[in-house]
Amino acid sequence: MKGWKHLLGRYSWLLEIWSPRTCAVADLDASAPSDVTSPARAASSSGEPVAALGAVHTAAILGQQRRARAALADALGPSLPVQDRTQLLGRDTEIDCLFSAIFDLREHALIYGGRGAGKTSLARGFGDYADERGAIVIYFSCDDSHASFAEIFTPYLAFIPANCFSNMSRGNVGGAIASLGNDFGARGLAAFLANIDEQRVILIIDEFDRVTDGAVRNEIATFAKLLSDFRSSVHLLFVGIARDAHDLIHGHASLRRHLVAVGLRPFDRASANALLDEGERRTGLRYDADARAMLIGLAAGSPYHLRLFAFTAGAAAIAAARDAITPGLLMEALPVALENWAFLNPTAAALFRGKAEEGPAQRRRLEAIATTALVDGTLTVEALGRRLGGGPVAEAEAAAALERLADALVPNDDEQGFRFEDALAPQFLLLSCCFAEQSISVSGRNAA
Repeated sequence: MKGWKHLLGRYSWLLEIWSPRTCAVADLDASAPSDVTSPARAASSSGEPVAALGAVHTAAILGQQRRARAALADALGPSLPVQDRTQLLGRDTEIDCLFSAIFDLREHALIYGGRGAGKTSLARGFGDYADERGAIVIYFSCDDSHASFAEIFTPYLAFIPANCFSNMSRGNVGGAIASLGNDFGARGLAAFLANIDEQRVILIIDEFDRVTDGAVRNEIATFAKLLSDFRSSVHLLFVGIARDAHDLIHGHASLRRHLVAVGLRPFDRASANALLDEGERRTGLRYDADARAMLIGLAAGSPYHLRLFAFTAGAAAIAAARDAITPGLLMEALPVALENWAFLNPTAAALFRGKAEEGPAQRRRLEAIATTALVDGTLTVEALGRRLGGGPVAEAEAAAALERLADALVPNDDEQGFRFEDALAPQFLLLSCCFAEQSISVSGRNAA
């Protein structure tokens, strides 16, 4: 176990970056809820090894494993956003900000953050809460980057109930929508929606960052302003990938004045533990204390990576008919996550692996690069130099380190520094360093 403790200590510094506050940690020795039976308990309940069970018992175990995998996917599946507020964990502050913006200040709102930060999950969770408060919530995403203003907003109109318009019959509402035409603009749509006076309506515009046409963005900014000027009961909730709100609304000052921006902060340790607790509750698995610490450190504040790594380890435990996820099982399972990412990012993955295997000094630089990108959202020689110790020597070291990773980086839009071409890459760089460290430790013990 000494090797795992060494690795845990090697990456424990990550916990301090993402967990600035002291947080309560759940009782990791607590058994699973009585209504959940893990595959390992099911396999051992007869007192016989799984291989010795009859066909009926084996089928029962396989069925139990399938149910456990389905429960694991529902609780920790990384690919799909949450479906309702019961699955939205660790975002109370952001939910409160959205409610204050839309229900109290009667403004529009913007959710922004990097890939995997949980933007769509937050939007859907908020929508579920807003629906409970009596609002009509309509969600669509901007799938076509070349869509016109009318093409973006036409789908919403079919889902606004006629009873939202107190002064219009159902037929009149349909006629008014038809009279807008196929290429309506901001003023015509805002004037029509100003007739809504019986209910609050929230239009969620996901993947807003895909709207790149300046004229369309100007029209959307005008639309938001007109809704506010008309004191309309219709509010817009924009959702998009960005380092900050400025990236999404750059050049549109009128839009800036009529919305509240809500950035997604990194998951802290309490939020991460709450997510793992929920995974345990739903599956009967248990993530032990050291495995939790490694998961939280390697995820580095990203809900997506935490779900991905925890799901991958949980699936390995189910397949092995084991209850507990330990550091050993975690490190046996996580290559699957890294390999899946490498399949879509072969150049970066090979680069990370090769550089991480060059030795401790190189891994220290790689870890600093990953951490700088995650904390600052960008990579500059000056920022990386400070993380490497500061001064001219450290800055020269930083410049050389960035040059070695050039094939995985792209210049920022403002030409100030660099960013990873794949925004999900920093955690996989950390994981590559972790595997290289593990491999060297194991090789050293075997040689001894």
